[in-house]
Amino acid sequence: MPPQPPRHNGLIPFACAHEGQVSLAEQIGIAMDAEAQAIAPSTENSAERRKHSRHRYIEQIYVGKSDGLWFTAMTYEISATGLSAATTVPLAVGEKVSLSPVAEKRVQAIVRRKTGAMYGFEFLGVATELQEQIQKLCDGLPLFQSLIEGL
Repeated sequence: MPPQPPRHNGLIPFACAHEGQVSLAEQIGIAMDAEAQAIAPSTENSAERRKHSRHRYIEQIYVGKSDGLWFTAMTYEISATGLSAATTVPLAVGEKVSLSPVAEKRVQAIVRRKTGAMYGFEFLGVATELQEQIQKLCDGLPLFQSLIEGL
């Protein structure tokens, strides 16, 4: 039997699952499927609802909780006002956190959405200069398209 991959909070990291195990990526997909079935169809598409375009952004970042705990997360999209990331560490909607690095800086954010292990963060109190740096970063990235319309 091959050695077991390291576990974090009982979840198996991305691409580390062995036969018969479910990876975090699969767990996220399963959670998204169940969540998507519960969402009623919207009369407007996600691009019309959003103030800022979302851009594909796959980077490892660190998330800091108010109790001083820091842990890793993997981003998958960013906009001028927030980003989405996956992590195995549970967070509550409404919880305030620090994210780093975002355009090479640390930013304060609030958890706005949770779907399985994926979280939507809204940046808080971002200085104009940093907002411009984030927008410049976004301008150089391809547009993000959700696998599930409306999320």
